[in-house]
Amino acid sequence: DEFNASGRIWFRNALSYQAVTRIEQASTNAAQATSRRAADLVHILENTPDLQSILATFGPNPQPTRVVSFNKSETKNWATPWHQDRVITRNAKNDDPRYKNWTCKNGQWHCEPPLSVLEDMAFVRIHLDDTSQDQGPMEIALGSHRLGKVPSGECKSEAERLPMETCIAERGDVLVLKMLTLHRSIAATNSLSRRTIRADYAFAT
Repeated sequence: DEFNASGRIWFRNALSYQAVTRIEQASTNAAQATSRRAADLVHILENTPDLQSILATFGPNPQPTRVVSFNKSETKNWATPWHQDRVITRNAKNDDPRYKNWTCKNGQWHCEPPLSVLEDMAFVRIHLDDTSQDQGPMEIALGSHRLGKVPSGECKSEAERLPMETCIAERGDVLVLKMLTLHRSIAATNSLSRRTIRADYAFAT
């Protein structure tokens, strides 16, 4: 009920020290800090029982469609405005007219799927570091997933009408969100690292 109403649910202290360490090492070994669908990282996520147990509560056969490793630090600091993530990755381009705005980046196809696909997806954030207010945490607009697709020019005004949550977390916490949740990231004001893994999941029968 909480997940359907707010669009997010926290699993605090969800991953063991050993699991977080394995994910951390796989992330560090990726070719680039933001490499997408790095094979070793995907393999680790698919073989982390604690994480798979969490995902199983949201649908059958969770399949990672995109994995991104973020490391916000003193040398890599950024902010992003309110937005929805409506682009997914696909193994190949198809001719289905419901899938639009195809692009190919680094050999990987991306597109915007129909609303029904996005409504059945979730994105997961795995926290590798403690995240405080001054470390540039993500902020989310609770319940915004129920708005459907929001034009980019209206994301800020729509988000500001809703309750906002700052995603303060500890190492090992897992946050699961509805794919269409409006969110933004503020710039960090200290020099500590804020490493997170984001993984988008589809649930297939």
